[in-house]
Amino acid sequence: MKAIKWADRNIEKIILVVLLFGILGINTAQIFYRFGAKSALPWVEELSRYLLIWSGFIGVSYTIRYNTAMRLTLIFTLIPRKARNVVSLLVHLIMLAFFVWMAVNSFSLLAMSNQRSATMGFSIKYVYSCTVFCGVLSAIRCLQGIVRIICNFKDGDDSQWDPTEEPKMPSADQKEVNG
Repeated sequence: MKAIKWADRNIEKIILVVLLFGILGINTAQIFYRFGAKSALPWVEELSRYLLIWSGFIGVSYTIRYNTAMRLTLIFTLIPRKARNVVSLLVHLIMLAFFVWMAVNSFSLLAMSNQRSATMGFSIKYVYSCTVFCGVLSAIRCLQGIVRIICNFKDGDDSQWDPTEEPKMPSADQKEVNG
């Protein structure tokens, strides 16, 4: 259970760090090859682009997990406190529907794709698969946000949920005492 909680809190961070250090590493190597060896590596730009695409999609689920997505905070702060959770719930439901739609429809894109990358020669399906993986991961993060918002409703807590904290759900002992 500890491993699952740890992965829940850190999976996007680890993937993003690996991807961004990968981009940094191969571009640094490209600079040394260009100026030191006077020749360029032809695949660096293409691989950097693919890693950047993956990091962008992973970043979406990261922002959902930590509730840091861009929003119109001025409008959000103008609505009454009790309505904020309702608005957050609606936003999470809309995002959930979109990410489920994206993941499901990405399978057809993967099935139709038979292209190969220009310089590296691998199947473009590896690049397109980020839409399926990240759509599913983002949908899971939306579900987690929905659960947290609903738990705040049940507790009578009208504040915004803090994604770094565990959701306020009753434990097995509390269920026995209450029920």
